[in-house]
Amino acid sequence: MKKIKAKRNFFSKFLFGARIFLIILLLLLGASFTYEKIMQSKAQEQYPPPGKLVDVGGYDLHILQQGTGSPTIIFETGSGAPSTYWKNIVSELPSNVTVITYDRAGYNWSDKHVTKRTGENIVKELHTALDKLDLKEPYIFVGHSIGGLYTRLYAKMYPSEVAGMMLLDARSENFGEKSDQILVDAGVDPATFGTTPVGLIKALRTTGLLRVFKEPIFGNYYESKEEVNEAINLMFTTKFLNAMKEENELLYLVEENLKDQHLGNIPLTVVAKGVPSDLTTMGLSKEASTLYEDIWMEEQQSLAGLSSNSKFLIADKSGHDIAIDEPELVLKELEDLIERVENNNTN
Repeated sequence: MKKIKAKRNFFSKFLFGARIFLIILLLLLGASFTYEKIMQSKAQEQYPPPGKLVDVGGYDLHILQQGTGSPTIIFETGSGAPSTYWKNIVSELPSNVTVITYDRAGYNWSDKHVTKRTGENIVKELHTALDKLDLKEPYIFVGHSIGGLYTRLYAKMYPSEVAGMMLLDARSENFGEKSDQILVDAGVDPATFGTTPVGLIKALRTTGLLRVFKEPIFGNYYESKEEVNEAINLMFTTKFLNAMKEENELLYLVEENLKDQHLGNIPLTVVAKGVPSDLTTMGLSKEASTLYEDIWMEEQQSLAGLSSNSKFLIADKSGHDIAIDEPELVLKELEDLIERVENNNTN
């Protein structure tokens, strides 16, 4: 009997402790949730849009126009990257050129997307905004990662408006076809490989845990605490994450649309990363990681064949984010591209 009573007492104490722990946990989550709501309400005042909001059909795109004159250079970001991604580049460009950075629908200061995140809709929205700004055509486009696909699609849909193009470690339309089997063989889902876990980020954001534990979560990914706070308040929002997720899901349509594209003699500069990614941290073997990166580099070289007036180079010190790793190189090559565009127009 004493043993039975002892076991019951232990079990009762365990249940009591578990209840207390659960109550404390719920209180902490409640406080964290409330704190997150308060901080979100302050975000609009703390982070006003640096550019203007342009109506593209009942919803606004955030467009930042800097400088005046010609040519007009338009920057297109990769997946999940806001317009501020280009800050180290645009801050060094001369004021006698017009520079356009913008947030795709759903991103940062732009309104929640209304249309599906197909490449055609994304390009049409940008085209509408540029028309309303009454900018001088044709433009020079700079596209990073999947932004390179959108840039190329713009050139296909509005060829007379594109005078030159720079692709920064841009995804090709054939890369998925050639690399997906590597992921499948490794037991990795190609549809989610390398993408942000949207569901997890939403949960962390809603409960406030993303903000509370921002230092261990983000580590040294951002250069300053201010950049971390800006990311939490502007990027890790429901509208941003939903737009990014839908873009990635519909990317295959853009790739299909660009099969067999040729840009004629438009001046084109292709810059590939020189530092391969270590994909063993994402579930691939060393051999699979190397093969995956080899295919990426082969596709980079193939992009140079899009134009009869192309230039290909490797950013030796850069990973995927060349504009961040080697902004000086990007600026130098952009200056060269502008000169090539001017020469092409006079010939």
